Amino acid sequence: QDGTRTYQKHLVSCLATSRQSHTSRARPHRHASPSPHSCVSEPQQLGMAATRPFRWAVTSAGKIAADFAHAIRQLPGHEIVAVAARNGADADAFVAKHARGAKAYRGYAAMFGDRGAHGADCCYVATQPDTHAELVETLLDAGTPALCEKPLAVAPDAVDALYARAAARGCFLMEGMWTRCFPAVEKARKAIDDGVVG
Repeated sequence: QDGTRTYQKHLVSCLATSRQSHTSRARPHRHASPSPHSCVSEPQQLGMAATRPFRWAVTSAGKIAADFAHAIRQLPGHEIVAVAARNGADADAFVAKHARGAKAYRGYAAMFGDRGAHGADCCYVATQPDTHAELVETLLDAGTPALCEKPLAVAPDAVDALYARAAARGCFLMEGMWTRCFPAVEKARKAIDDGVVG
């Protein structure tokens, strides 16, 4: 009944699934890099190892981040290892309620700079929309794969620049455009890619 939690679950399931990339005939879109053919990425591109859980860092301690954490708890083989908020007390409270065992950070830079300690494979950005582009840029420059809530940026040129930056660094980037992960949408895209329609 909670639409937000439903879409978050679709999103993390989509990222978690290993699927063969489409052929080079596939029309590229701007929702993932460096493998832009589907909302599903190869686990290796995100740093996933089969012998351990996929580890997430979460940027924000708000409601959307809480919904994401709820979805992660329902997804086998995934865990949240780090949470950052502008207020350290908010990060502590979030960890206690939604991500027990994760490390809490006061400030995003502190968490971004401590990846060697928490070992996150991907960072989920769920802060205020006007902060997304700057945070994602910082993550990409550090070589950290990123899943960012929409909008990725406030202007089309800025979105293009972020995907170009991700491609140049060979770093995964995805905007949380949840409807792309629905089976019906993926089937329709395959039909287009295969030349059945369009």
